[in-house]
Amino acid sequence: MKNKGTFYTYNKFIVIAIILIIVVSYLLLYFYPSLKEIREKKQKLKAHISQIEQFKREIENFQPPDEKERLLWKKIDSLTEKTYKGIKTKGDFLKYVNSIILSLNSILSSQYNDFLVNIEDKNIKLTQTFKKESNLLSVFKTVNEYHSVTKGMENNSNTFKAFDTAVGIPKRKDMTDLKVKIFLISNLRKSSSLLIELYKNINNFTIERILIKRKDNKTYYLFILNFKIKRLYKNA
Repeated sequence: MKNKGTFYTYNKFIVIAIILIIVVSYLLLYFYPSLKEIREKKQKLKAHISQIEQFKREIENFQPPDEKERLLWKKIDSLTEKTYKGIKTKGDFLKYVNSIILSLNSILSSQYNDFLVNIEDKNIKLTQTFKKESNLLSVFKTVNEYHSVTKGMENNSNTFKAFDTAVGIPKRKDMTDLKVKIFLISNLRKSSSLLIELYKNINNFTIERILIKRKDNKTYYLFILNFKIKRLYKNA
């Protein structure tokens, strides 16, 4: 009987030991790692909430162009809308594009220490920055994607469409406009000043669209200039 009692006692201790081992193993393998993961997720959530609040403050401080500025831009567009430049040869077209680039570089370099100019046309594709090591290229890709300015922008909560005249305007078959995109870090006052300088020094274009993107506490402006040209040569 004594041996039988001792056997049951040993079995009892063995069962308790096994239960303790299972509990400890569960704590080590599942519970504590889960707590650690929960803490990390809470920290990430807190960081994301903080970032969202920062974006909200930036959006609240953002001031889009007022109605007077919009009316001014539309008035300027209406004055130049019927002015088209006829280009007779492909060589003349390339010379015309080169003159635009030189004029833009001169105006932009007098006001900004870095900027990006992009042209993506059938006859010429160009993307250049003022600085060799410029972060504008990577940011420009996320805003413009090089091929589609209108698609997908609504899903980017940090990007604002501040001005757009292209929606609903039919494209005339005999007019093959040239689109030139300018991308830079700016603010509303400098951007308005830049637009005035562009209209004063460069002819035959209208502002088609302006996009504004907030990133890393910087405000990026994308200006899309539409040059009114009529290509008179073959395979234009």
